[in-house]
Order: sequence, then C-alpha cells, then structure tokens
Amino acid sequence: MTSPRFRSRRFRAPRPALLFAVVLLLGGCQSLNIKAPSFAFDKAPEYVDLAPAPLPSYRAGDSFTYRDDKGVERLRSVVRVAGDRVDWTTEEGYRFTSSHNFALPPLAWDGPSSTGEMLGRPDPSFLWPLREGNRADITVRYRKRYKTRTETKEYEEHWFCQVNRPRVVTVPAGAFDAYEVVCKRLNADKRVTRTHIWYYAPKVGHFIKRIKKYRSKPDKTIELVASRRAGAG
Repeated sequence: MTSPRFRSRRFRAPRPALLFAVVLLLGGCQSLNIKAPSFAFDKAPEYVDLAPAPLPSYRAGDSFTYRDDKGVERLRSVVRVAGDRVDWTTEEGYRFTSSHNFALPPLAWDGPSSTGEMLGRPDPSFLWPLREGNRADITVRYRKRYKTRTETKEYEEHWFCQVNRPRVVTVPAGAFDAYEVVCKRLNADKRVTRTHIWYYAPKVGHFIKRIKKYRSKPDKTIELVASRRAGAG
C-alpha cells in the first residue's frame, strides 16, 4: 500500500495585481471615511482649590435655565425673598419655597398632584460655609396633602450630607470651579433610598449641576444652560 505524499508549499510573494487591489481597497476605505472604533473613558476629575463658600443669596428676578437628560430646557425663577425663605416658580407652574441653602429639602411646595410643608425649621446654614470635609445630618418632618383625594400624610426624611473636594465641572453654560455636595436620604433601617449630588459654583452663586440617583428608577440629571441675576448689568 502506497503511503500518501505530502507536498511542502513554499511561500509565494503576492502578485503585483493583488497588491494593487489591496491598495485600491484601502484607498476606498479612506474615501468612505471609515474609522477604527474608538472607546470613551471617564476622565479623572480636575481638582481645584476654593476658598470656603458663604451661603448663597438670592433676589426676586433671579433666574436659572437647566437642561435635563432628554434635552428639554426648563426655567426656574425667584419671585420673592423674605428672610431665609425663597419662593420659586417654574415655567410649568410648579411653585416651591426653599432656604438659601439648596441642599436643605424644600420648605413647602404646590405641585400638580399635591401640596405640602415642612414641620419645624432645621438650621438653614447646615454644611455652610462650604469647605471640603464638612458633614451634617438632619431629620425633617412633612405634612403632605393630595389634590385628587381627601388625604393628608405626615412623614419624616433623614438626610446625611458631606462636601467633597472642589473640581472643574463643565456644563452647557461653561466650565466652573465647583464644590461637590452629596446628600443621601436614609430610611428607618438606615438604608440609602435616594442620593442627590450637587455641584455648587461660587462664581454663579447657585448649583450648576444636580444628579438624582434612585434605587428603582433611572438617574435624573440637570445642567445649567444660562443664568440671570437681578440687577446685573
């Protein structure tokens, strides 16, 4: 029985015609502007030094326009200031009252489905003046009334906040040196149910970005597009 023969194959250089075809193919890719895939990575924060920031101050007529995750822009304006109470309105007609301290939960609100007010007055200056490392916790109590049914609800919220290292934050309105303020809402079992991350720019005098993180639904982010301060030239 004759055993099968195996022939060794020598390497042959590509023919000129084949090389020419490869050159044409590569040239066609360039003309079609085909690019290799690129990969985006989160950049490390650009930290900065900031002097301790005093509590912001507002005047009737101040306004701030924000853009949300869907690209929708919304305006919120100051309509009245009385001591530590700042009354705001949005273009959708939502009204709320806050302290000059944006990290403090709202003092009152009047929305499409409910109204409510905070019971008691926590220290409006907690965390302030802002500086890296500041920490504070508060417990607030609310009374909420529903507009679609005759029901009143009272409940408590427990918040723990801290101030992180200042950094450069870029939003549609520009790039600003800003403090990062992180506030976590805890339930009775000390579990985090919601996190608010604020970026406060002393140059603007208001937060330029806010991220709300939830346990069971997508995050919500708003970024400053423009601001107008009453009396500014």
